[in-house]
Amino acid sequence: MVGVSLRSIENYALHGVTVDIPSGKITAIIGPNGAGKTTMLKVIAGLTLYKGSVLFDGKPVDNTPPYRRGVAYIPQKNALFPHMTVWDNIAFPLKIKGFCENAIKDRVEWALRKLSIEHLASKHPSQLSGGEARRVAIARSLVAGGNSFLADELEQSLDAAMRLEIYEEIKRVNREEGLSIIIVTHDLNWAVNTVDKVIYLVNGRVA
Repeated sequence: MVGVSLRSIENYALHGVTVDIPSGKITAIIGPNGAGKTTMLKVIAGLTLYKGSVLFDGKPVDNTPPYRRGVAYIPQKNALFPHMTVWDNIAFPLKIKGFCENAIKDRVEWALRKLSIEHLASKHPSQLSGGEARRVAIARSLVAGGNSFLADELEQSLDAAMRLEIYEEIKRVNREEGLSIIIVTHDLNWAVNTVDKVIYLVNGRVA
């Protein structure tokens, strides 16, 4: 899996950020509102402009467009298509990439099992709870493939019990798939006691 490095990243929210994110581990980015946490994820994914350099396993990807960086990204809002079923939402990135029907079927079924949401396959997003929608978003990102998994505030709009369930799913995905997982979170207690590395951002700088 890919180790991610940021070197002297500058833009509207980040100021001289240099940090190394280990391969195959869970890294949490924490800090107050407006610290630049979401922007850091978007820099890694190539979704916002920046100066400096982003490296995957020591190789710069600054001129690599988002769809070629091999990064799965879950924004704060799940961004599920409301007119599609859970199955079709998960299958969507595979269809865009031109996978054959058999490959799509196999991969979607794998993701449904992985997140224990087989029973939701025919439902629409409006019929899902917050935790179920989060699981669908995670499943869709997993089928898209990639070496790094970026998640922005997975705990958004979830109660304490559901938050712990989602965190356990992330730990299981990390353990079973070996992905490099980078999570923005406000849950300091969980981050300090669970993840492999914590990055503190304050006013766009690493504290």
